[in-house]
Amino acid sequence: MAIVRPELSRAPVPITVWANRVARDGTTRLALVVGVAVGLLSLLLPTKYSSNAVVFPQLPTTPVGNLAGLAAQFGLANFAGTLTLSFYDDVISSPTVLDSLLIRHYFALGPDTAATLLSDLGYTSGPLSKRLEKGRKKLSHHISTTDDEAAGLVTLTITASSPELAVELADSALGIANRLTATALVQQASIQRAYLEGRLRDARQDLSDRENDLQRFYEENRTYQQSPALVAREARLHREADMSRDLYVSVRQQYDQARLSEARNVPSLSFIGVPTLPYKPDWPKPLLNGVLAALAVVSLRFSWRQWRRTRQASESDFALRQVSVVGSNPRDPS
Repeated sequence: MAIVRPELSRAPVPITVWANRVARDGTTRLALVVGVAVGLLSLLLPTKYSSNAVVFPQLPTTPVGNLAGLAAQFGLANFAGTLTLSFYDDVISSPTVLDSLLIRHYFALGPDTAATLLSDLGYTSGPLSKRLEKGRKKLSHHISTTDDEAAGLVTLTITASSPELAVELADSALGIANRLTATALVQQASIQRAYLEGRLRDARQDLSDRENDLQRFYEENRTYQQSPALVAREARLHREADMSRDLYVSVRQQYDQARLSEARNVPSLSFIGVPTLPYKPDWPKPLLNGVLAALAVVSLRFSWRQWRRTRQASESDFALRQVSVVGSNPRDPS
């Protein structure tokens, strides 16, 4: 007769027993200590606040030569030749805009009007060009832009030591980039318009000469249809007049476009979302830093244990192989 044993049900481990086990584990204690220490040390780090602004850049249809000259004004050497959202990203982070931000005074820095962002960053001595170069490198790490190609929007993010300074920096960066871009576009359009004026004058004169030649031909050869040579000459004069007319129309269209671009007073950047005032710092994050430090300790200890176990297993396997080799080849007693 079979004996049926009742199934043994596992009793849940009480939370106090689990806590005692965790407390006795050396790795857990070390991770907790390191995590708390890193979290407390993070509180001593300088705070950083980020302000965001969303803008809608106007993308005018400007000739490539115009845009190359515009890019050169902002020190953009790697310009591809088309005016896209990334072009405005480069303009906002260009040396021209960064230098303008560094030498400005901000209310968030205090009542001293002589204090600039460059001096607030700690660059107070030495040649101005050298200080601007150092300040430019440091400030570029606190400015970032992201593009939304589908919506045609650019998001600017600026990090500073205080929320008020972050807002002022974001507003100033967009204002400077907007003003400089609009002014540069108007200047480039003025140069283009002046160039096209001469081209238009030459094209008009050339068209007038071709039409006069064709008119004189008709006046001097009223029965030119009876001569194959005169028919061919008439076709050539007519073709030259048509080509001159097409050239004149094309140059005239470019000239009118340049005049419109020169007279435009529309800002290049339209605000969709004004710079926001951050209510909490982005850095430091004591809780996150502590958790990451604790996880790093646990991961390192686990990797160390696994390495030791693997090494011990390899040493044991090697010792067993040596013993087996010695046992299979005993020495000859003779």
